[in-house]
Amino acid sequence: YLVELDRTNSFHKCAENLYLSQPAISLSIRNLEKELDVTLFTRTSTGVYPTEIGTKIIQQAKEILLHINEIKTHIAPIRRTFH
Repeated sequence: YLVELDRTNSFHKCAENLYLSQPAISLSIRNLEKELDVTLFTRTSTGVYPTEIGTKIIQQAKEILLHINEIKTHIAPIRRTFH
């Protein structure tokens, strides 16, 4: 959600792109902010923009997603041999 919200700068567009409701995205981001005790996004009338700490966390999330995709690529041939 973080990465898509950063990409779209809109809770509505983010939710639409992920086939979720806008309240579900908002609640998830709010809960994450509570859990981390930081503000990840500044909400304005023109959009949603990452804070300085939000930018750092989003970058880490992008790296994690990249690693997940690399893992999937590496295990794909192995999974085929077990099916």
